Amino acid sequence: MPKMGKEIPPAGTGGGGGDFIRNIRLINDRESCVIRFLTEHDDFFWERFHRNMVAGDFRGFKVCVKSALGQACELCDDGDKAGTQFLGWAQELYHDYIDNPSFVKDEDLEEVQVGKRTVLRHQVNEPRLIRASIMHFDPIQYQYDEEETLLDREFKWVRIGEKNSKRPTYILKPGSPSKLPKDLRELAASLPDLEDVALGKIETLSEGGTEEEKPKTRKVGKKAEPEAEEIKEIDDPFADNGSDDGDDI
Repeated sequence: MPKMGKEIPPAGTGGGGGDFIRNIRLINDRESCVIRFLTEHDDFFWERFHRNMVAGDFRGFKVCVKSALGQACELCDDGDKAGTQFLGWAQELYHDYIDNPSFVKDEDLEEVQVGKRTVLRHQVNEPRLIRASIMHFDPIQYQYDEEETLLDREFKWVRIGEKNSKRPTYILKPGSPSKLPKDLRELAASLPDLEDVALGKIETLSEGGTEEEKPKTRKVGKKAEPEAEEIKEIDDPFADNGSDDGDDI
C-alpha cells in the first residue's frame, strides 16, 4: 500500500464503542475538533476504497483489492467506482459540535462561547483515525510544506459545508508550536499499522502490538470539569484575531 512519501494520485482518480478504531467525523457546517497528529506526513497511507453497502445501508468503506493487492475485485466488476482516501493517526483532544449529538451523553458536553458562537464541547482525548478523500489532503500538505513536520503543534480541523453536502471543504488551523508529549509519543508507537487497518485485518486499538510495547492506558487524562453549569467564554488559541466578525474560523 502506498505511503504519502510516494507519488500521490490526483483527487478523483478511482478505478464504535469500546476499543474499536473510530474515525474523526465532522458532520455539520463549522463543526470542528482539535487534534494532535500522531502520524508524520510521509507515514500517511492512501488507497482506493469502495463504499460498503448492505441492503442499501452504508456500512463503511471496503478496500479495493484490485488496487491494493492486484486481485480480482467484485465491486469493480460490478461497476462500482472506488475513491482514493488517505489514512493517518491523530489524538482527538476535543470536539466542538454545532448541534447536540445523539451519540454523546449530555453530561459529557459543555456549552462554550467561542467568538460569537456557542458550541457544545466534548473532551475526547482518544486516538482516532483521520480519514478522508485525497482531495482534502491539501491543507495537511500545505502545513507540511511550510514546517516540514506535522508533529510540532495542535491543529484545529474544521468542516465548511452543510450536512450531507457532497463537496465540503476542510480547513487546518495551526496552533502554537509545542513538543509532542511523551505519553503521545509512546501512544503513537503502539498504534496499529495503517496498512493492516486499511485492509480490514485490524479493527481494534489493542491489536497494534505486544502488551509490552503498548502503554497500560490509551486515554490521556481529561481536564477537570468546572462545577458551575454555565456557558464558558474562552480565549480560542485558534482564533483569527484579524477577523471582524469574531468568529473562530
